[in-house]
Amino acid sequence: MYNTLSHSTGEKIAYRRYEAGPIEFLYLGGFASDMQGTKALFIEEWCKKNNFSFTCFDYRGHGLSEGQFDHYTLSDWLEDTKLILTHLIKKPVILIGSSMGGWIAHLSILYHIADIKGMIGIASAPDFTEKLMWGQASEAMKKEIQEKGYITFFPHKESDFHYIITQKLIEDGRRHLIFDKKITFKHPVIYLHGMQDKEVPYTFSLNLAKNMLSEKVSVRLLKNSFHRFSDEQALNMLKASILELGNGSGGGI
Repeated sequence: MYNTLSHSTGEKIAYRRYEAGPIEFLYLGGFASDMQGTKALFIEEWCKKNNFSFTCFDYRGHGLSEGQFDHYTLSDWLEDTKLILTHLIKKPVILIGSSMGGWIAHLSILYHIADIKGMIGIASAPDFTEKLMWGQASEAMKKEIQEKGYITFFPHKESDFHYIITQKLIEDGRRHLIFDKKITFKHPVIYLHGMQDKEVPYTFSLNLAKNMLSEKVSVRLLKNSFHRFSDEQALNMLKASILELGNGSGGGI
């Protein structure tokens, strides 16, 4: 079951929400992912069992929300996050950002969008449009995207799964680059990353921790986990991190 929130454009943003204790966890999914993923469902179930509020949603063009995926950019998905934070969540919130969601979580802190009391970054991918897409694209791919305005990308050779990378996505990402930016934040931050991550190097989390100006920053690496960070060991580490921040923010079990 899910509900919807209307964007100013009239498009519907799908979300699930469970209300309980005084602190809320907001899950921010990754690029081309949705709220039916393993981590979102795992966190939701844990919050229900342990008396924490929880919200997850699909950005426009993702999952159950309206819109065509390649019509949007990071600015749009940040706007969707702001809508959820300001119109739906009325209590202190801890952000859990996965991959692109980690970038959006950092931007939410940087832009002071809500009363954010902590953050967990899972394989955080700030600036991925520049560093991991454009920066790693061949000259032929760059030429194609400049001529056509987009390119069809197959992330896995063994699969037919693909998505569209647009020139406007790349250009819009440059408006929000934060990889080397210092971010002042007084609340706890935990970075989780698998050392076998082939999509987003775990050094991203190390760099983010260095630039996050909080006295309560930790990086937790799992040697044999991959980008999805959804194996049993990874989910146990995620659960422990949620419990740590939830209890530290006045929640309880």
